[in-house]
Amino acid sequence: MALWAISFTTRARNLTVGPPVFQTSAIVIETPYTPFHDFSVATRIDVQNGNLIGMFFSKKEENIPRVIQRLEQRRKESLNSPLRILALLYEEYGSNAEEWRKELDREVVRIEQTTGMTSLVLTDHAWEEMEYKRLIRDLHACNTNLIFLGDLIHFEIDFGELCYKLFDIFEDLRKSAGKSAFHAPQTKDEIHKSLAFLLKLSYFRQQQTQALRMRIQSQTNLVSLSRP
Repeated sequence: MALWAISFTTRARNLTVGPPVFQTSAIVIETPYTPFHDFSVATRIDVQNGNLIGMFFSKKEENIPRVIQRLEQRRKESLNSPLRILALLYEEYGSNAEEWRKELDREVVRIEQTTGMTSLVLTDHAWEEMEYKRLIRDLHACNTNLIFLGDLIHFEIDFGELCYKLFDIFEDLRKSAGKSAFHAPQTKDEIHKSLAFLLKLSYFRQQQTQALRMRIQSQTNLVSLSRP
């Protein structure tokens, strides 16, 4: 993810009275495809007037109507603050992560039920070599997916923290350009509270993923103890 806060100057030519200078500042954000490989975003936010121009790219056609619908539902909020669009995309990313976490949670439960969940049952059970290999394969596959999910959630948290800090960056740039605050204090406070709540969910999701990995590691150890 790339973030630039830029200021640039343009001069109009071929005018009879000296060349006027037009100066503007903008925040430019460009993301690669998210680790889910579902969407990429490029936006430019004009610090002078708050106008936002952006492009949304998605590899999954079914994502587009859903995101457009959510943007339409938040149209009024987005008009009050264009930065809300980025917060909305962060929320969308988090919902994708949560769906995958739930799926892996169910997979961990399935594996625990298969292995018997206790070392006593595992010790008393006469495992066949093929059955053992199948269980170990499933355990390692689930653990690998949980590691990858942990990396995705790390990206999610970075994205959320960027969204949170971006409001202050935006206001600082307006102040340096001699402009008044774009957001009313109440609006900014509401947005920060919303983002803070989403960040808490992201951190909680991270803790849940770590707990799932510990459960998988425990099951792997139990199965290994009963290897035929």
